[in-house]
Amino acid sequence: MVRRLNRSKVLGLSAFVFVLLLLGFVDYLTIYHLWRGFFPEWDGFMNLPFSLFDEEIGIRPKYFVWEIPDI
Repeated sequence: MVRRLNRSKVLGLSAFVFVLLLLGFVDYLTIYHLWRGFFPEWDGFMNLPFSLFDEEIGIRPKYFVWEIPDI
């Protein structure tokens, strides 16, 4: 009975560790593909706190929906 209890504890702990590793790997893939796929011209995390407030690459949009840029 002790052997079965220890085996179930090891199985549960290994399943928990496997799920954590799998979630970490999926999290890494999500961040990487968001960075490279959706934002290919973004400089990344080089100047992160100050790049958010930059005029060219910041979070402030250049154009809104109702504004048409000059060509």
